[in-house]
Amino acid sequence: MGCHPDYLEREIETELLLTNSNGYTYACLGYARRILRNLRNSGQFDGLPTCNQFEQINLVRPRRARYEMMMYNRFGSFDVVTRYGGDIDIAREIGEQLA
Repeated sequence: MGCHPDYLEREIETELLLTNSNGYTYACLGYARRILRNLRNSGQFDGLPTCNQFEQINLVRPRRARYEMMMYNRFGSFDVVTRYGGDIDIAREIGEQLA
């Protein structure tokens, strides 16, 4: 919750490039990327600081703590992520992975 969504997306993309595409980890990273994009498309990240603003926030501990609390308040409920981040294809594919 203390990470900017753009940073998180870059980290996921990097890990996808380094991970075996046939493994469970790759599938989970793919779901994480889709959930992040779904959250973005649903407007859940509206009003967040830009990456450049976040870099400045991240340098000052009290400002970072405020950012983390704001993110916690937005995404502290798992319901927000499932309602806006998930989609029927993710649920189906996870079910197939578990079978």
